Amino acid sequence: MSAQIEMKKILKILKKNVSKTIDPKIMRELGNVAAGMIKLRSRLGYGVSGSRGNVRRKKFAKLADSTVERRKKFSKLHGHTSPRKSNLTFRGIMLESMKVTSVNDGRVVVNVTGRNKGISNEDLAEIHEKGLGRVPVRRFLDLTIPEEKKVNRLYRQRFGDLVKKSLT
Repeated sequence: MSAQIEMKKILKILKKNVSKTIDPKIMRELGNVAAGMIKLRSRLGYGVSGSRGNVRRKKFAKLADSTVERRKKFSKLHGHTSPRKSNLTFRGIMLESMKVTSVNDGRVVVNVTGRNKGISNEDLAEIHEKGLGRVPVRRFLDLTIPEEKKVNRLYRQRFGDLVKKSLT
């Protein structure tokens, strides 16, 4: 009889902790980690290829010669780039605007926000994601398999910590 009562108590604690793990604050924290990973990878010159569950890191397409020449003349290039480096960073505004835009029912959405010289950063990101005219596809708004595993590991660590705290 006491084992049954103890089990009910443990299940109640676990149920409480599961609801804590989808707490918006924790999910936002994980979303910020994911955004940081995307920014870093992009600045290093890598995007993603593949579909959900099989997303791999891929070097961004090279910049056109005309773009390189224009960037050489521009005096305010972001510190994380150079005229020849294809890393979605001109002045750094679009990548710097990346943040968690919503947290609902355990789901986190990370996107770019704000405006950049008359175009929204979201529209600019979509141009890179899909390509447009002579602008090649440079997908970046996704996590690679290793990045996804890292976020999942952080989630499990956080969840495990909550369970350990409540059971002791």
